[in-house]
Amino acid sequence: MIKFKVVLIPKYILTISSGKPEELMTVDIVFSRKKVAKITKEKIEYEDVLYVPGSTLKGVLRTSACRVASILGYTCCNEVEPSRIETKHRNMNKICHVCELFGYPGGPKSLIRVGDGEIEKEYVDYTTRLAVDDAMGVGRDGALFTSETIVGNGSITFPIWILRDDIWIQRLILMSLVELVYNGIGRGSGIGLKIVEARGFDRKDEIVSQLLDLLERGVEF
Repeated sequence: MIKFKVVLIPKYILTISSGKPEELMTVDIVFSRKKVAKITKEKIEYEDVLYVPGSTLKGVLRTSACRVASILGYTCCNEVEPSRIETKHRNMNKICHVCELFGYPGGPKSLIRVGDGEIEKEYVDYTTRLAVDDAMGVGRDGALFTSETIVGNGSITFPIWILRDDIWIQRLILMSLVELVYNGIGRGSGIGLKIVEARGFDRKDEIVSQLLDLLERGVEF
């Protein structure tokens, strides 16, 4: 099994809408929250922890994997609807590499597990912006919204586990992480990304070694 953590570092500010706005009545876009027990000798206390669901990062990683698979010589069906995935795989006479790694409804289970990404609470602030009309590319008059954002030196850390250690899997997930930096996640001004506490990668493979070294140093766009 391969284990590592991915640290996302906003360059300026970052917003990822994953929570329910009613949790903070005056804020329109919020992070998810959960209660975590903090045990002391005297009592158990519960505190709010802000987080981004692991499924959010996993979904973005899958999209990144679709973009880079062919660069590495691997296959991707480029489908999301289950019946179309099955049809494409039949035409290919095999399950594509991306679906084998990430799984799909009615098919093999995913080989990758992504835990929730905890947010450093002290770096969360509120930002008010003007909503933009996506079709026209201009601001909408009077359409202001407030969002929770990560600012300053804040970060989000996601634990990741990969259940098999095939070289192609290692290459594909590492290249997908590099690609993620350039296409981003959430709303913001770009991210930096680095891997920490990596275990189980085969550094004897030249491509794995180069990508892992790059990600351990940190990549930003």
